[in-house]
Amino acid sequence: MTIDNTLESLVGSGLRQEVIDKLYKTLITNVTTGGSYADMQERLKSEVVSDKESEGMIQKYSKTYITDTMGVFAGQNNKLVANMLDSEWFSYEGANIATTREFCEYLTEKRWVHKSEIPILLEGLIDGHQCELYRGMPKGMKEGTTPDNFIVLRGGWNCGHQLIPVNEAAVPKEVREAIKGGEKKKQLI
Repeated sequence: MTIDNTLESLVGSGLRQEVIDKLYKTLITNVTTGGSYADMQERLKSEVVSDKESEGMIQKYSKTYITDTMGVFAGQNNKLVANMLDSEWFSYEGANIATTREFCEYLTEKRWVHKSEIPILLEGLIDGHQCELYRGMPKGMKEGTTPDNFIVLRGGWNCGHQLIPVNEAAVPKEVREAIKGGEKKKQLI
């Protein structure tokens, strides 16, 4: 079930369309500018295959597919465990690297996430900090990320982080109390 869900998520993610769009633009540009067949072949080759000067689409997207396949697979398992245990708390885990986006940097610093916070996080708001948005979501998030699938899709493309379900007792008391206090405020409003 996890494997099927992982593959379905990747196929529907739009990554394939991005590659096709890039190749399409190259073909259109060559045809409309009157380029030769040899030039078009060379241009397509340089976009698809890596060389000393640039990373081609095959290398770039194979890295993305591999990272996303592993991350989504782990996320699917985390979601199954969270559902089985009816988890309300998660730990955002993973190392930040040079390419880590703002959203993941702030979320790894925050670490503890209550399921009630997920809709706010998807608006890019993390403990009072507003992350840069793109199309209404934190930059880098996969289109279609929702509170229901956030455990699986996490920080988006090439995200190496995971939302690990944890027992409430593992969460620091002050973090739990802050969430309970916030929920009481919502009930009063």
